[in-house]
Amino acid sequence: MNKVKAQHDSAWKDILNQYLPQALEICFPALYQLIDWKREWVALDKELHSITKISETGQRFVDKLIRVSLKEDGSEPWVLIHIEVEQAPTKAFAERMFIYGVRLFDKYRHPVAGCALLTDDNKNIRPHFYEVGFGGTRLRQDFLLCKLIDFEKDRQALESSSNPFATIVLFHLEALRAKRLPQKERLYTKINLAKRLYDKGFQKAEIINLFRFLDFSIALTNSLELEYQEEIHQAEVNRNMVYLSNMERASIQRGMEKGMEKGMQKGMQKGIKKGIEKGVEKGIKIGMQKGITKNQEEIALELLKRGVDFNLIITATKLKRKRLQELQGQLH
Repeated sequence: MNKVKAQHDSAWKDILNQYLPQALEICFPALYQLIDWKREWVALDKELHSITKISETGQRFVDKLIRVSLKEDGSEPWVLIHIEVEQAPTKAFAERMFIYGVRLFDKYRHPVAGCALLTDDNKNIRPHFYEVGFGGTRLRQDFLLCKLIDFEKDRQALESSSNPFATIVLFHLEALRAKRLPQKERLYTKINLAKRLYDKGFQKAEIINLFRFLDFSIALTNSLELEYQEEIHQAEVNRNMVYLSNMERASIQRGMEKGMEKGMQKGMQKGIKKGIEKGVEKGIKIGMQKGITKNQEEIALELLKRGVDFNLIITATKLKRKRLQELQGQLH
């Protein structure tokens, strides 16, 4: 897995960990409407990895598995939703969706909704099913498809939406366009997108989460990155809402990059986690230094304010995901 692919996977995995229901609302609205979100939904990523790790290539993919309840009680008390994010679909993608769907149904014996989220810019690649058969027999899986470039025609709706994942889609569309621009124009694009976050009225934790995705989406040279950070810092000062200093932003970035490099050698997951940990420890300085005693919920609240990934907070505090979601609600 190359560095660009690794960064792509890490960024999208973090965003889906934070905004999974919101992503379904934007990308798969018909499916979203079937689910009773007032009832607890459960992430089953570890169970999914136990099924998918048999992959012949040993390659990890950005995929999520959740157990949800439907609005109308019927013969099925719960169902599964399998989401996979793909940067550049290959011929093996549809087959992989099929294999994972079969394995999941074999294990749980409950309906599985497969969802493919494609982030490439090729309008012609649209896999949505896989089938195999001979002699009059056939096995087939149809899965839902969301191609992010299709939202280009819905920009106005995305811009007016309060759903943070709508902003993620806009960032992605702008990033695809920015790839063809000179570096200086990329800088102006990134600055304008960042400033719009404050105008949307997002809470602090959401702004930090979206900043991180924007940093991944539009990369700049070191000198222009410093110019970008200074511009955004000044914009925060003008709005009296400074969230991170330039030094803290740079420390987070260096920590994540160092973790990424180590992850390339020792396994991407460990590397990304270590990078985030270093960024948290050295950059945002939330007061978890040696000798300070705080209960788990206080620590979790401070981490949530800084936009730290849910899974990392769960690992650090041992709190349940449901309780963490309740704490996040206190920040709004």
